[in-house]
Amino acid sequence: MSASLNIDMPSDLFYIINYASKLVIALIGLTFSFIIIFTIVTNRQCHTVSNLLTCNTCIAATIHLILALIASIAGVGKAWAWDTPYCIARGYTFVAVIETFCYSYSMQALSRMFFAIFHKYKHLLHWRIHFIMIIFNWFIGFLVPTLPLVFIHGSFGLEVESRGCVLTSKAFSAAIFCATASFSVPLSLVIVVYGIIFYNVRQSTRRVMPFVSNNNISSTKNNAKRELKIVQQLVIQSGCLSCGGIFYLINILWHKLSDIPLPKPMYLIGFSFMTNMISLMTVFQFFMNRNVKEIVVPHICKRFQVRKNTRTDMATFYTQRMMPRLNETIIA
Repeated sequence: MSASLNIDMPSDLFYIINYASKLVIALIGLTFSFIIIFTIVTNRQCHTVSNLLTCNTCIAATIHLILALIASIAGVGKAWAWDTPYCIARGYTFVAVIETFCYSYSMQALSRMFFAIFHKYKHLLHWRIHFIMIIFNWFIGFLVPTLPLVFIHGSFGLEVESRGCVLTSKAFSAAIFCATASFSVPLSLVIVVYGIIFYNVRQSTRRVMPFVSNNNISSTKNNAKRELKIVQQLVIQSGCLSCGGIFYLINILWHKLSDIPLPKPMYLIGFSFMTNMISLMTVFQFFMNRNVKEIVVPHICKRFQVRKNTRTDMATFYTQRMMPRLNETIIA
């Protein structure tokens, strides 16, 4: 590491704070991801094609968050300078899993479109089609970063400024290609698909509105709620996907368009913000999945209620049984 680079580098405290917060956020995301997967696998009523795609998303998130945990532990220690072959492999896997995670939301959106609009085509609703979608999802996820790995030398490796094994934002062609493929393409696909679903729901509601009687008002309200839910999911998923890569994109464009060196803290911020958004999207995935939430939340509430009742019974026993005996002993 050169002397000039050493002077410009942030302090160790900066890395400790950032990687410690990243570790906590990754643990939160892993907890929700494991809860979702375990609940879907162990409860037969959750065995649907929609939840199959949810598990696919959570598996991609789990792999990414485990890599983030490893990076966080190494980043605050002294052994953050990885061996080159291992670092390249870890950086490649890191990007490939992000690709897979982002495209998994596109697969979920396509599945919703199959059920909402193309439900007449029964073959689109089968498990086999959704397994093919998952295979294609992982194939695309690992194909995209393979291209810069093979054809652009030095794109993957240790980025000293972030203390991480990443696709460095200094390699403009590789970084802009993967950023576009990772965030822009799946984001555009999610927006287009949800836009089509929302448009068709609105059109079907307008067609039936002139014929709606008082008895069917509740059905109209249900359609309105479904429209609102579609918009809510679109806003959440689009917002998280776009925010996840915004700082990394800023770093890429800064290197290309500005003669002023990029501030060193921006490297780690761009590297960590993607993990934060993936963890946040996993939490949203839990609360947006009604099947999983209806199983897990009552179970947790029941456990807390049992503990509360146990403590109450112990306090009652102590008050009614032990206190009189203690008083008798004191009097005696």
